[in-house]
Amino acid sequence: MHSLRLTAVDSFLATQDQLDAAGIDDSQIPHGEDGIGWQLAEHQARTVEALRVGKAPIIINQAMTGDGKTLAGRFQLYSQKW
Repeated sequence: MHSLRLTAVDSFLATQDQLDAAGIDDSQIPHGEDGIGWQLAEHQARTVEALRVGKAPIIINQAMTGDGKTLAGRFQLYSQKW
């Protein structure tokens, strides 16, 4: 029998400076039913910044499955609903 052991992958949380650079304020961050705001990952804040401020014609965000790439890419659309 073969076994495979995978180590945990950590996504660093975005700092306030990174959120500010991306133009993300608390009113744009979704809140759960308990009223507590979600915490965005660094890669999400950097993707939002690239989409809002950057000049690159193509932006590639490589992260693990379930790590919020879609949220980052569609943040402009989603944040208008919160």
